[in-house]
Amino acid sequence: MSVVRKEVLTELGFNFNYFTSLYNTKEGNQYQFCYDMGVLQLDDAKVRIVEYQSYMKK
Repeated sequence: MSVVRKEVLTELGFNFNYFTSLYNTKEGNQYQFCYDMGVLQLDDAKVRIVEYQSYMKK
């Protein structure tokens, strides 16, 4: 799990509008997955990146 500034990912060519699945947490957060990597919007400037885990059941 990592926290990254959105501008860094955008500069590297990451497209936040493309994702292959969604995962909703018990806390009400929603991760957007692109295959096995998920992104959670933390605020306007930062996102959390996680790797898919089997308990997430896409």
